[in-house]
Amino acid sequence: MGVTTVTDIEYQLLQEALEDFDWSLFAEFDDPEPDYSNSGALDIHLYSANASVKKAAEYICTEIGYTVGRAVTHMKVVLLNLYWTHHLCPDRWIGVSLRHDRNVSPPRYNPQRIEIYPLSKVLIGLIRNRYIVRQKGFYNRALKAGKCTRFRATGKLIDFVVGRFGFTVDMVGRHTDEETICLKDEDKNLIAYGDNRKTTDMRKFLNEYNRFLQQTYIDIDYMGYVHSKKVRYVSSGLPKELNFNLAKRRMRRVFNKGSFLRGGRFYGAFWMEMPSKLRLRLILDKQKVIEADYSGIHIHLLYNKIRVDYGAKKEDPYAIPGYPTTKKYRNLFKKLLLAAVNAEGDNKHTGETKAIMALQEGINYNPGDYPETIPDLVEVIAAFRKHHKPIAKYLFTGKGLWLMYQDSQIAEFVLREMYKHRIPVLPVHDSFICPKQYSGLLQAAMTRAYRKVTGNKLTETPYTVNIKDPDEWDMTCGNPELTDEDYYFDITLSKDQDLVNHMIQMEGDALYDDEEDTDDTIIEPKTVAPHKLLISVPVEYIRQQVIGDTES
Repeated sequence: MGVTTVTDIEYQLLQEALEDFDWSLFAEFDDPEPDYSNSGALDIHLYSANASVKKAAEYICTEIGYTVGRAVTHMKVVLLNLYWTHHLCPDRWIGVSLRHDRNVSPPRYNPQRIEIYPLSKVLIGLIRNRYIVRQKGFYNRALKAGKCTRFRATGKLIDFVVGRFGFTVDMVGRHTDEETICLKDEDKNLIAYGDNRKTTDMRKFLNEYNRFLQQTYIDIDYMGYVHSKKVRYVSSGLPKELNFNLAKRRMRRVFNKGSFLRGGRFYGAFWMEMPSKLRLRLILDKQKVIEADYSGIHIHLLYNKIRVDYGAKKEDPYAIPGYPTTKKYRNLFKKLLLAAVNAEGDNKHTGETKAIMALQEGINYNPGDYPETIPDLVEVIAAFRKHHKPIAKYLFTGKGLWLMYQDSQIAEFVLREMYKHRIPVLPVHDSFICPKQYSGLLQAAMTRAYRKVTGNKLTETPYTVNIKDPDEWDMTCGNPELTDEDYYFDITLSKDQDLVNHMIQMEGDALYDDEEDTDDTIIEPKTVAPHKLLISVPVEYIRQQVIGDTES
């Protein structure tokens, strides 16, 4: 069978409206939006050394007439993505951005050398042979938003790779050279760098910690949870669920502006994408969790820079004199101040204008998180400058990435401290989730981390321990004869029968493993799976009445 070429018309069909702000072929966005569409980006790091996977890729490449160059490698990656995604959920899509104007990532971040043109030919061949179905992408230039083209496997493909080549989930792995220490330039493109002792040490620890998390039982009792979202207008077209891939545990660190002294936060894991209340339903090592975070850490770090212990004041850094102290006002002021720290003026806009624009985007996206009447933000900024006069000089100077570097160093210290005790901790920037019984150890580690990184033995290291209200996740359902132990997860009280059965089976496997553990045989640690790899939670929309709105 000869090699086929891609005609201009075919390529145009594949390229239709592929401009996209949600997905990237070579790197996910640092802070992804919640997944409302049950789709995930193509994972170029999926890999398998199994001979059957290679044979399947070679067979289909021959069938579609594309056997030259690196066709088989590209086909293997696509087949693994399609099969694994179908295993997660048959209705789940894979998003692929095929824009040729995207900067190609250095080999460090793309060890299998996946490129757009060969990938396009593979996808076109799969479409022709009815192995995949396509959902066209779109791009709204006015709104500067859209979705890339998405694909998913047909029953024909799944039957073929399973029935003829014996695909199993155990065949799907990750490439050993997947990079976890990432460096981006001024335009947020991944760039090459040379390793030194620091980058080598960071990578070694993070890879080891990622393996530790793979071997840790991480699950969630999400039954009955409904995500409430306030919007200005409720319509039938709004997505009805949030989707989370519990297999996404592998973290990476992302540094910015070409410097390992800017940014460095941890990204990539599923719990970072969850609403905070849903995170409190996580189960770590069969225990309920707490989430502890530093209160106003960036404000404290800026004061620390001028050798002032702001914590000694015991004040809320986001409480501004003359304004209400409600939760929504505090959230408004917090987001504005963080935007002010990150914003930096350029030829088009001043730092103040950019900060206000950034906040306005947040208000438009989540109006329910803010007051119904937004105060004059220019006046609020002036009040900020007056109230925090000692650090006002740092506003609108782009110090945010420097502060993120410091809080990322603090996070790394906390993870290293807790890992010494083999206690799993899940970071969310400046907050940390761990089993409840270890909350004291976590708080102590957070205090030491702050003092270690800032270089000051401060008298106060304020943090807030956020523990759910008893009625927020009380599995007793009001039955006075039952007790919902706060520190341990009791499967007899869960409403999720699949979760209960999974944990019972885990207990049985553990007993069986112990009985078989004879002589000095070395047993490789196992990846511990949750009861479901993909969960979906419903979204309830509540119309947020805004002053000046009129009913349509």
